[in-house]
Amino acid sequence: MVPEAGKETSGPDYEARDASTRSVLLVGAGLIAGILVSFGVVAGIVALLGGWKPTPAMLDAPSWQSAAFPHLQVRPGKEGAALRRRNAARLEGLGWADEAAGRVHIPIERAMELIAREGWPRQAKEEGGT
Repeated sequence: MVPEAGKETSGPDYEARDASTRSVLLVGAGLIAGILVSFGVVAGIVALLGGWKPTPAMLDAPSWQSAAFPHLQVRPGKEGAALRRRNAARLEGLGWADEAAGRVHIPIERAMELIAREGWPRQAKEEGGT
C-alpha cells in the first residue's frame, strides 16, 4: 500500500496476521478424515458387490507380466523389421491361405492386375459372368 502524499501510515505495508495454526491443522485433519471415509465407502461397496475377483486372463498371465498392461517389445527395431519382412513375404509370395478350402495367396502386384482386368469375382457373377 503506497501512502498518499501528505498522509502517514500507522502500520506496516504487509499482512500483519498469519494463518492460525489451529485452523490449518483442522483443515488438514478434515481432509485426512474425508479421504479415510471415502476409502471406507469404496471398500463397503466392493464388499457389498461380492469383492474383487481376478479374471481367467489375469490368472493365466505370467507372474512378471500382468494382462492389464500392454505387451511391450523388448527390441522394437529388430522385432519391427522381422514383422515387415514377414508382411512383405506374404504380400510378394505365393502360398496357401487355407489349404483345406483350396484358397491361395498370390503376389499383390499380380492380384491387382487380375482385379483390374477381370473385376471383383462377386461383380463378375452379378453381371451374368461365370
